[in-house]
Amino acid sequence: MKIAVMGASGRTGSLIAQGLLQADIEVVALGRDARRLAVLQCQGAQVALGNADDATYLAHAFEGADAVYTLLPYDLGQPGYLASQERQSTAITRAIAMAGVGRVVQLSSLGADQTGATGMIRSLHTHEARLGGLEDVDLLLLRPSHFFENFGPVLPTVLASGVHADAVDPAVKLPMLSTHDIADAAIAALLEPHWHGRLIRELLGPCDLDFVEVTALIAAQASRPDLRYQQISPAELLARLREAGFATDVAALCVELVEAFNSGLIHASQGRSAATTTPTTLQDALPDLFAMYTEWPQRSDQAGTVSPS
Repeated sequence: MKIAVMGASGRTGSLIAQGLLQADIEVVALGRDARRLAVLQCQGAQVALGNADDATYLAHAFEGADAVYTLLPYDLGQPGYLASQERQSTAITRAIAMAGVGRVVQLSSLGADQTGATGMIRSLHTHEARLGGLEDVDLLLLRPSHFFENFGPVLPTVLASGVHADAVDPAVKLPMLSTHDIADAAIAALLEPHWHGRLIRELLGPCDLDFVEVTALIAAQASRPDLRYQQISPAELLARLREAGFATDVAALCVELVEAFNSGLIHASQGRSAATTTPTTLQDALPDLFAMYTEWPQRSDQAGTVSPS
């Protein structure tokens, strides 16, 4: 079996490519940076370098694959987010048809079923519809919720300031999950030969959490009971994202996404079940995030919990 994996150096793609290689699957690892794909190449993957808006490159990489894992890459510092996503969506869909791919697992998002002001998810609504128009393709749309890994980059600021600041309403509970569980779901679907048609699967993590609870779990991991959550205004969030290097339009879309969470526009539609509930908790994920993003020393009872991802 041969499987092509887009974003193979990214948060989900790298885990999927590694998992498939461990299962003795022939893997084509797609990406733009040879250095970031070098580990997978050493592990036996075929590397295909190019841009995700180039249909010819994608079709060549997809050629002969029994299945492909696709996503819409983005750069938070690059302006023109929606236009870039549209180009990539068009190229990916065209490449699938050109290469005659029969099975696709697409990384989408919770909320991709909604129209309107959903921020960065807007492009996925359009992309899902475009993929759904492909003939003779079995398609699984994975719709995960908020990533635990999104909290990693803010940990240094939270620890330094004692405040976890965001515009998410503290009363709003959101489903959250680990990218490892997304990878596991994608790998299982890519290897399973018996599903057919157009399927949607939400991935909701083990439970819903509000940002006050998230902050309490971070505080417990850091042994910092002083940490607290503070809701800031959309305008302040926008300013902070711009200071952090987000492109202006990307920052605005991030704020719009938060407002969609707060209003309830983005929500689970399938409900919790064995299929939508994933096992990894935030408590499970935090040791890795602390190890990756901070110099916080690990306690002795955390030995061996840090993964190479």
